[in-house]
Amino acid sequence: MPSDIKKIMIVAGEASGDLHGGGLITELKRLSPELEIFGVGGNHMRQAGMELLYNVVEMAVVGFTEVLSKILFFKNVMKNLIHTIKIRTPDLVILIDYPGFNLRFANKVHDLGIRIMYYIAPQVWAWAAHRKKNLAKVIHQMVVILPFEKSLWEQAGIPTEFVGHPLLDSVNVLVSKEQFFKQNQLSYDQKLVGLLPGSRVQEVERHLPEMLRTIIFLRKNGNSFDTVVAKAPTVPTWVYKKIMSKQSFIKLVESQTYSVMKFSDVLVVASGTATLESAYFLTPMIVVYQISLISFIIAKNLVNLHNISLVNVVAGKEVVPEFIQNKCRAKFLAPAIQHLLYNSKNRSDMIEKLYQVKSMLGRSGASLKTARIALKMINHPYSKELSQDI
Repeated sequence: MPSDIKKIMIVAGEASGDLHGGGLITELKRLSPELEIFGVGGNHMRQAGMELLYNVVEMAVVGFTEVLSKILFFKNVMKNLIHTIKIRTPDLVILIDYPGFNLRFANKVHDLGIRIMYYIAPQVWAWAAHRKKNLAKVIHQMVVILPFEKSLWEQAGIPTEFVGHPLLDSVNVLVSKEQFFKQNQLSYDQKLVGLLPGSRVQEVERHLPEMLRTIIFLRKNGNSFDTVVAKAPTVPTWVYKKIMSKQSFIKLVESQTYSVMKFSDVLVVASGTATLESAYFLTPMIVVYQISLISFIIAKNLVNLHNISLVNVVAGKEVVPEFIQNKCRAKFLAPAIQHLLYNSKNRSDMIEKLYQVKSMLGRSGASLKTARIALKMINHPYSKELSQDI
């Protein structure tokens, strides 16, 4: 292999990172087909042309106690990735979100003298301020997707570019509402509630049972509507089937998550990227999230946020109601769903606020802009004018 071929290692540890990483790799390969790209990702990144060293399915955990149970696995991953860097000497390492692993990894990569770009900044603006200063010592370029993040990271001393949100490039629905309802044997005359319990096995196991209890509670109280569960590609089908075994009237929908988001009348969404994706479609929603009690206590003492949903964080106020930990119960969720299903003013008010959030996400082309920044870092490693012509 010619010695002048450029190499990039990319590390993404979650489903959303895999999706946006896939878009980035597609643009990198289009601009520079000879690039050698390897690292941690999922099917989207593999299909775009990256050599997978580890899959996001292995990496996805949530909560402090859950991470501790896999600590030896993550230590081995870290060790093997560092060994790979020493052997293959990439010209650039790109970290995508996943701060629990990537912040530690960044320190080790920096010690090896490899330049680092962080794409989709870790949300340490919700944590202690000193973590931003520590990150500034090892990150050469920050690429952010939320508008308020640019000034935060620049104040910490990291060159930062806002490229817009990559979901504007990836969110796409190719079927009509009629086709979607027909494919999934749904009644076009019925309202539809969509359930998105998360992209990790632990999230689905924690959220879906209470979501189902909420739907049963509503139906027993005379509410008539159809319900679908959007299957995440990173969660095996058997996880859903085990939980849904007694609710045959609720349909599991695979590979149609964006259709669920677009065509549902109301969504119940686990906090994460899915809340912003749902906001893109202007679909009224409520947000839920649960972690272990120990993880929650630790997080509550570390995190400085009034809201956890990205929709509310971007808006700077509560646009969608959040039901966290003990509030994630059918007796609280059911009235909130009813208010959005049947109260037209509540629906229209939320849709208007979601439109404002959507308008704050920037323009399309985030993947292309980020690819250009990465290539400029490789070809002009000491340039400080990375934003020019991106």
